[in-house]
Amino acid sequence: MNRIKYLSRWLFRKTKRSKFIIEGWNSKVLHLLSILIPFLLLVSFGIIVFEFGYKSFWSNHPKINFWLTITIACSALLLSTRILMELFIYKKKWVRIFNISGVVFLFFLSFLIIPIKASLNSTSSNLFLFNKIVIYGGVALAFITEISNFLQFIYSRKMNSGILFVGSFAFLILMGSFLLKLPNATYQGISSLDALFTSASAVCVTGLIVVDTATHFTSIGKLIILLLIQLGGLGIMTFAGLLAYAVAGQTSLKTQLAFKDMMSSSRINNVIYFVYQVVIVTFLFELIGAVFIYLSVDDNLFDRHLDKIFFSANRSAELASG
Repeated sequence: MNRIKYLSRWLFRKTKRSKFIIEGWNSKVLHLLSILIPFLLLVSFGIIVFEFGYKSFWSNHPKINFWLTITIACSALLLSTRILMELFIYKKKWVRIFNISGVVFLFFLSFLIIPIKASLNSTSSNLFLFNKIVIYGGVALAFITEISNFLQFIYSRKMNSGILFVGSFAFLILMGSFLLKLPNATYQGISSLDALFTSASAVCVTGLIVVDTATHFTSIGKLIILLLIQLGGLGIMTFAGLLAYAVAGQTSLKTQLAFKDMMSSSRINNVIYFVYQVVIVTFLFELIGAVFIYLSVDDNLFDRHLDKIFFSANRSAELASG
């Protein structure tokens, strides 16, 4: 009996500081963080969708500002915890810089941008517009970046890349039709069938319409259509895969094979860099096209320069994606 007692004590001393126990605890916490962080960012994304879909764009809402600050700050704290716990896990230097920059940006949003926006008395100023665009874009980018980590899990399953490709377009079309049904996206509302057709046409870049885009959709609705055109032209899986690669710093063989099939590439090696080149060249040509369109269009056709910039970017994205 004493031998068993001494043996159990010896095993406890040997295992309580072992690498296996430490890694097991570490992996459990990281798994919990991988659930909590996307959930908080999903809540933040839902708040901004509710605000621009149901509230007036040129207005300040204290409760919305408060809850955005709470959810974004908590997300930043959890992301900081995950970065600290991954210090002893090998990652490329630029990947760590990307992750740290994301955390700093979220703190920047919650403790500087949102308070400045909340303190503004004039909601029609350019500063209010700039802060609101930064908040919307930052939360959306953080949410998509975090969700893109789930892509690694999808690629690890035995799924056909063609099914993933078609499924991503179906998901994007349904999401676009939901956003176009928001009250602030149209002037007089839109039927579910028309919203679905408009979303499918934008994602597939066909140019077909069932309602007049210029007169039926508000600026928010036109922005949603523009984003659908952009994501549909390059593919939502392309964006999600690149963000997942930026966060993880590596890709599996299945991921590279999926990208190879989606991009119709004949090479497996360096396929990620090939995708990066496609995205960069696309955005570069869209920027050049937007500049030329902006310079060639008469200012008298628009009430504000912002409308002219939006029109130029929209036309350039349509031409490049088409």
